[in-house]
Amino acid sequence: MSLQIINPITSLGQWISFLNKHSTARHYVQGTQLYVSCWDFDKIVIGNLSNAYVRGAVCAKYTLEGDNNNAVIQILEKYNFDLSALLGACEQLEFTGKYEAIQFYGMKVTKSEEKGVDTFSPFHFSRLKPLTEIPKKWSIAHVVRLMANDQFQDLRTTSDDFQGPYDRNELMRKLVESPGGWWLNGGKADGEELGINCHHFDYKRLTIRLKA
Repeated sequence: MSLQIINPITSLGQWISFLNKHSTARHYVQGTQLYVSCWDFDKIVIGNLSNAYVRGAVCAKYTLEGDNNNAVIQILEKYNFDLSALLGACEQLEFTGKYEAIQFYGMKVTKSEEKGVDTFSPFHFSRLKPLTEIPKKWSIAHVVRLMANDQFQDLRTTSDDFQGPYDRNELMRKLVESPGGWWLNGGKADGEELGINCHHFDYKRLTIRLKA
């Protein structure tokens, strides 16, 4: 499985094709600070990635839900199909409660937040410092920094149901957003393999390359 990084969606036809995917996965939009999930033609989620990986900061996301199958297209038309402009409009709404829903051009808009350190973004790897030495004890944070700075090679999965290469971004997303249940083994020296495993059903391995 590969993480979805997409070009900006700027026309009616492109939006119809995108919404027809009915994909709840986050699609990260090139050249922006946001992601979008297309639940259906009456519901989308837009998230702001500006504070990804920033400790003490939060990243907001907005869920827009209408009562007809044209609701998403109708509100996008008001903003010339510019997702960044629609996100900016949502950010101007004044929410007074955690679970408050605001009516906005016929859509119900809710806001939620997640910690910046728990938000994955493929556009902000420069915020993650490279490793300068092998850690005395590996942590998930070490692994995320290692992968963000390409200090590895040959990432692969060795699970029972599938064996082969694995997408770096997708594994990083899992580690950042859901760090619980992972355990690490090996990786005691540069050039050795590091095991990155989730419970006892998901096994990944990579070779450490701190030095080019």
